[in-house]
Amino acid sequence: MSPKYFIPSPPVVQLGFNIDTFIYISLLTIFSPVFVWLEVYLGIVSVQSALILDSLWVLRTLNLCYKTAYKSDKESKVVLITGGSNGLGFRIVQTLQNDRSISKIQVIDLHPHTQFSSMSKVEFIKFDFNQEIEELVSMLDLNSIDVLICNAGIRQTNTISKLPVSKIKSIINVNWLNHLLLIQQYVRVENTKKHLVFIGSLLGFVGPTKLGVYAATKSAILSIGDSLREELPSSTTVSVILPGQMNTQMFADVQVNEFLAPVIDASLLSERICSIINDNLNGTFSYPTYGRFLPVYRVLPWGLQKFCRWFSGMDNV
Repeated sequence: MSPKYFIPSPPVVQLGFNIDTFIYISLLTIFSPVFVWLEVYLGIVSVQSALILDSLWVLRTLNLCYKTAYKSDKESKVVLITGGSNGLGFRIVQTLQNDRSISKIQVIDLHPHTQFSSMSKVEFIKFDFNQEIEELVSMLDLNSIDVLICNAGIRQTNTISKLPVSKIKSIINVNWLNHLLLIQQYVRVENTKKHLVFIGSLLGFVGPTKLGVYAATKSAILSIGDSLREELPSSTTVSVILPGQMNTQMFADVQVNEFLAPVIDASLLSERICSIINDNLNGTFSYPTYGRFLPVYRVLPWGLQKFCRWFSGMDNV
């Protein structure tokens, strides 16, 4: 069995003292499935506690094995990514460019990044996601696409009551509706093995002030991913990535509690996403750690929810 099953995944957050780095160091030391037996020998913990801890590591291993879908027999893959000219999307393109298993990267965006001309695998396709999706589909050979990464997105900067209808429609079209229509066309083609990757957000679980429409589209992405995972055959992998705040321009104006909600390093996250693609992992992946507990937040009493919002600073936009 691969040793990766007994080594915690490295954090994708920026360096510094925060809850994610603390948990990672703890899993490598005092909560290690091997080190814990030294603690038993020294009388620090009981045998029962060590067995419980090892059982949790075994469950993690089984979960990773169950998440792994098919192993592609293709020597090279073609990747289609939307919104690949900026932010996390561009970091993903950079990582894929250095991946030997990737032969072509088709990037859909309004404007190309200046570095695309020096990237041999990149094919840029100019398209505005506010336009009819049929126009884009006519430019693509969906049957040749092995991995579709739905990443394009825009955000709002005002409260819902002050947003013009045109802006609301634009956010919905770019972030969700046109991606859904593109996916609908993609899953209909007879390419037997496919990988869908949704770049969502932890805001799909909670809507901060001035980000309500954006959060609603990310919640829709989460639900669509859940449904597709059951509707499509097992030869199709569906990975939903839910990052928190990243060190990109989109949320540079947002200030949160960086101990509990550390800022994600977009370059490290892009490497993790490419690893998920190479390993064909099904499931939902939340970063940083607090994202795994956000579904619980939604069922807390209102008073506790208000406290969490105040303590996290999520509404300081």
